[in-house]
Amino acid sequence: MIRGITDTTFGGRMAKRISVFDFDSMRIEIITINKGNVYNLSFNDAPEGNDPDNARHQQIYSQMLSIFRFME
Repeated sequence: MIRGITDTTFGGRMAKRISVFDFDSMRIEIITINKGNVYNLSFNDAPEGNDPDNARHQQIYSQMLSIFRFME
């Protein structure tokens, strides 16, 4: 079930951030279009009980978002 849709950027492009309730966690989808192609970066934001390394995975996901760039 979709919990929210917000505007964001991904690789310097306008994008949508979609939060999806995924039973025991929240899935985060970042979606954008570049040169006619759809790009989707997905992250399953699982609680600590389901994923003991969740904080580390969140850090990696955030780093991926911050450094991603489309090649021209």
